[in-house]
Amino acid sequence: SQTNYAQFATGGDIIVNDGTYWYHAFINSGTFTPTKALTADVLVVAGGGSGGARVGGGGGAGADARPLAD
Repeated sequence: SQTNYAQFATGGDIIVNDGTYWYHAFINSGTFTPTKALTADVLVVAGGGSGGARVGGGGGAGADARPLAD
């Protein structure tokens, strides 16, 4: 039988599966909520930028992407 792995976590504006991994991307503020114990090979956390009105906009907050140790 086929397992629907999408039910293992909720959250994100875009949820994609490439056949091996699930990707949850947030365009707006939100919460990633696992519905059971999960493992991850890589966790990426990045901040958004700010817009400006008639003057220069703010820069992005940067990102942190690293493999998770076994």
